[in-house]
Amino acid sequence: MKIFISLAPIAISLLSIFISIINLKIIKRSNISNVISNNRIKWMNHVRELFEVFLENYIMGENEIELKIIKSKIDLYIRFDSIFYKELEEKLTYCVTHKYTEDDYKELASWCQKFMNNAWVRIKREAGISEREEKEIEQYLLKYK
Repeated sequence: MKIFISLAPIAISLLSIFISIINLKIIKRSNISNVISNNRIKWMNHVRELFEVFLENYIMGENEIELKIIKSKIDLYIRFDSIFYKELEEKLTYCVTHKYTEDDYKELASWCQKFMNNAWVRIKREAGISEREEKEIEQYLLKYK
């Protein structure tokens, strides 16, 4: 019994160290996730602004050089290694070299919206918000709309 009582402080100290290490890892992971999420949101806002400028200039019939400059800025933000992104890049390139039409504008705007939506979903998943949690949040907000 005396041995158990004398070992209790050591066991409690070890348990405290173990819990502290776990908490440190959780805090570190949370900080990294927050930094990544914040940077991705800033990135998303920059890309959205560039899409807006590109679409505005396309509507206004700006020259090909101006559209190429804006497109080159968009290219720096996006990796065109997936089929989805490659198709968006093709739409942007098409609009650089062709005159404005309402149909082309609508198609490009739709692609930009899809891109932004996919990026937003990715940010939420990386932040740890599951699809189920997202639906629960939406349903909760709909109650108070």
